[in-house]
Amino acid sequence: MANTGKVSKIIRNNDDNERGYGFIKTDSNEDLYFLLTDVIGDRAAINSGDKVEYVPDMAKGKPVAKKVKVIAPLKVVGSSSSSYSGGGSFPAASSGLPEGTVFSTFYDQDGRLCQSLFFEAAQTVAEIFGRAELKPTQFRMIYQQFLSFITLLRRNDNYFPEAREKFATLYVERIERACKRNIFKPIVKEFFERHRVVVQSSPKEMLGFFRYLTNILCYLRDSSR
Repeated sequence: MANTGKVSKIIRNNDDNERGYGFIKTDSNEDLYFLLTDVIGDRAAINSGDKVEYVPDMAKGKPVAKKVKVIAPLKVVGSSSSSYSGGGSFPAASSGLPEGTVFSTFYDQDGRLCQSLFFEAAQTVAEIFGRAELKPTQFRMIYQQFLSFITLLRRNDNYFPEAREKFATLYVERIERACKRNIFKPIVKEFFERHRVVVQSSPKEMLGFFRYLTNILCYLRDSSR
């Protein structure tokens, strides 16, 4: 009998997008390991956040999932916005990015960085960027330019007006220009555009966004290998 759950993590082989492994968060809140070779259908299309059905099994004395099948892909929010009443720690809706990847604030109600910045959100964005053929070297160039003024902001909040100006310059000269030249896909511009207001709202939020970028960079793999 098939059970259901949600894909919590996918790790793909560098040289084969249809091979690797992942984990399913079951309805009983357990983590089940599965191989992409056990996915029914398009193995390259399964992603974190997808709802799946599976057949529980055992391998080497441990519970695993077999015959994994996507029954509800991760929801992509349309152009209409939605509200969240949980203190702003989860994202507002986005027109092209999956729900849960665009934030109205990077901090939870206790003033700490949202945990999804380190896990689900960062990994999902990295996978999206990978499918959009954004190379880690290209993303690292953006990251390094951001780092050049974040370092000064960390030392002194009074540097924030200059940091805001440098962020705007980065957006126009690096992101916007690259999209117009078809170097970056529109989804890359959308990611930065959807966070532009919150990033420029305070030193704390700008630092939170930089932490988000750092985590995405860690997950982003080189699909050209």
